[in-house]
Amino acid sequence: MDVFLTGQLNDWGRIMQRAVRRLAAIVAFAFAGQVHAFTWTALWWNPAESGWGVTITEQGNVIVLTFLVYGEDRLPHWYEAAAYPGSPPGTGYPAWTGDMYESTGPFYGGPFNPATVTTRKVGTVTFSPATPGTATLKYSIDGVVVTKSIERQTFHSIRLVGVYRGVYRVTQSNCAGYPVDDPGNYGSIFIGISNMTTNPDGVTGNLTTLIGLNDQSCGRLVSGTYKQFGNIFEFANVTCSTSNWSSIRFTDLDVAFVEGMQGNASMQGNVIAQGTDGCQARLSVSVQRTVP
Repeated sequence: MDVFLTGQLNDWGRIMQRAVRRLAAIVAFAFAGQVHAFTWTALWWNPAESGWGVTITEQGNVIVLTFLVYGEDRLPHWYEAAAYPGSPPGTGYPAWTGDMYESTGPFYGGPFNPATVTTRKVGTVTFSPATPGTATLKYSIDGVVVTKSIERQTFHSIRLVGVYRGVYRVTQSNCAGYPVDDPGNYGSIFIGISNMTTNPDGVTGNLTTLIGLNDQSCGRLVSGTYKQFGNIFEFANVTCSTSNWSSIRFTDLDVAFVEGMQGNASMQGNVIAQGTDGCQARLSVSVQRTVP
């Protein structure tokens, strides 16, 4: 099990602590007050069943699913669905449901004749996220019902090493002094990742980081594990404490590179903060890499 690193902070850790103390001005950052949640847009698959998949594109309150599957004749078939969110289940994420359609059309190598495009309803689909990176997909085609466990496909490992600064917003809380959605309750957050080692599978690994919240750092470097689901990272054992919080734990981070892999990077996600008095707050965070 990964645990806190013990001993004295190295030079990198001291630099990170000094940076944390300068975070008061970060609340005026360009995107302060604009804390974004992740979307379900990704290529999804089952790692044990390589050869089929489904692409999901989210826009507003609708997701469009395009299926890469094969029929009984072992030939590829084109299915699509538009799904809409229902009430959140126990996981806290709504299930998306809609109708499935099959489309046929003209040969791609010839003139496009829209009169030859046909669409027919073949069944229904339900996309039920369990975590930001995993879900259950249930769909029916001409009476055949299929249920699959799927996850976001990772086809390129993303390096997170760097210094990130930004803001958080309280989305759920029973902690005194941290009301939900209080316009003045934005705080500063700091993430410094000094080391990241990826396992041979390309999706899991270990990292070392220092975390700061409202000018308070963990006081020591933290070692933890991670798993990458496309652009989503889930951290395990990356937990620290401050004088106000008994634990600060990352649950997901959505990574976006605006200028290529070496360019400007930002992360949005969620943090669970456990108060020293036993209260709990969920923070939606948005940070931008300032030192690569």
